[in-house]
Amino acid sequence: MKNQSDYTNITEKDEIPDKRKKYIAMLLIAWSAAIIIVLFGSYFLKQYEKSIFSIYANQQDGYVKIINKQINLQSDRSNYDIIQNILGTLDNSDKTYWTMEEDQSVVYVKNVLETNKYKGVSPATVFNTASARKFLKALSKDHIVHAYIGLNNQKYVASGSSFSYNGKEYKLCLLTDESIILDNNTYLMAKTAIQILWVVIIGMFVIVTVIAIILLQQQNVIIQAKQQKIMTLNLKLDAINKENKLDNMFGSKWNVYQDIVLKKFIDSFEDKDLNRIVFCRIEFEDDKKRDMFLNASSNRLDNEVLKFYYGEHDLMILFVRYTLDESENALARIDSYYKNVKWREYDTSVSKNSLSVEFERFEKECISC
Repeated sequence: MKNQSDYTNITEKDEIPDKRKKYIAMLLIAWSAAIIIVLFGSYFLKQYEKSIFSIYANQQDGYVKIINKQINLQSDRSNYDIIQNILGTLDNSDKTYWTMEEDQSVVYVKNVLETNKYKGVSPATVFNTASARKFLKALSKDHIVHAYIGLNNQKYVASGSSFSYNGKEYKLCLLTDESIILDNNTYLMAKTAIQILWVVIIGMFVIVTVIAIILLQQQNVIIQAKQQKIMTLNLKLDAINKENKLDNMFGSKWNVYQDIVLKKFIDSFEDKDLNRIVFCRIEFEDDKKRDMFLNASSNRLDNEVLKFYYGEHDLMILFVRYTLDESENALARIDSYYKNVKWREYDTSVSKNSLSVEFERFEKECISC
C-alpha cells in the first residue's frame, strides 16, 4: 500500500534544471531568425530594384527607338547633321547621355567637349569595362537591347541598337545613371516604407522573444518555489506517516504482544522522547480469567494502551501518555477479573532516570513482591 507522500514525492532528481542555457539558445535563435529576415529582405529589395530598372529600361528602349527612327527619316544627313540637329538637342548630362559610333569609331559622346575628347577612338575606350563591352557587342541591327552595366565606377541602365545609314554601320546608345532612378521620390518613399516595416517586424520579433523568455524564466522560478514547498510538505508528511506507523504498530487495541518484544517497545518510546507513561502489572489466577479480561478490555481501552503477555498468567500494560489517575480510571471500567494490580507512573518532569531504567526498576519490584 502506498503512503500519501508517494503521490507528491519530489526529490532533487525531479527538480527542474536551470533553463538559462535553453533561454540563451532561444535568444540566439531569435537573433538568427532576425538576421535571416534581414538577408531575405535585402534580397527582395534588390529584386524590387531590378524590377524598377527593368521597367525604366523598357521605357528607355522606346526612347532609343524613336531617335533611331528620327535619324532614318532623311537619308542624306552627315554625321555632323545628326549630332547638331538630333543628338545635340537632347538632354545630356553626367547622369544621362548619348553615344554614337560609326564603323568602330566614336563620333559622339555626351556633348561636344566629350566628343572632341573621344572622337575617332575605339568604342572600347569609352565602354572600358567588361559589362559595357558585353553590352556593346550584343547590339543588333534594328533591335533595341538594354543592360545594367558598370562604367567609370558608376552603374548605368544602358539601351542601344545597331542600324545602317548611308551605307555605314552605326551604334546608338543611351546611358542613364542608376541614381536618377533610385532618387525618384515615389521609389524612395516605397523603399523607406519597406525598410521601416522590416525594422518594426524585426524589432517586434526580438522584443516578443525576449518578453517570452523573461516570462518563462519567471514561471520557472515560481515552479521551483512551489517545488521546494512541496518537498518541505513531503518531509513533514513523511514524519507524520512514520509517527502514524509507530502509533499503529504500538496502539492496536486488539493486539496482545509477547513479552519478548516489550523491551523493544520501551526502547522505541525512549527514542521518541515520550514524557509520560504508566506501567501496570496485572496478575490473574489462570489463563481463563486473563482472556476474559482481554476480551472485555478490547472495547474499553484505546489504541494508546498496549498489552503484553507477562509471566505465566499475567499481563503487563503500558498506558502511553496517560497519568496514573487516568490509567486507574480506564482500568476501573473493566470487570475485575484480576486478583492484583501494581502501578508505576513515569514522568520526565519528575523522574531523573530514563524510561528504560524506570521500567527495569518496576520489573524488579514486581518480581520481589
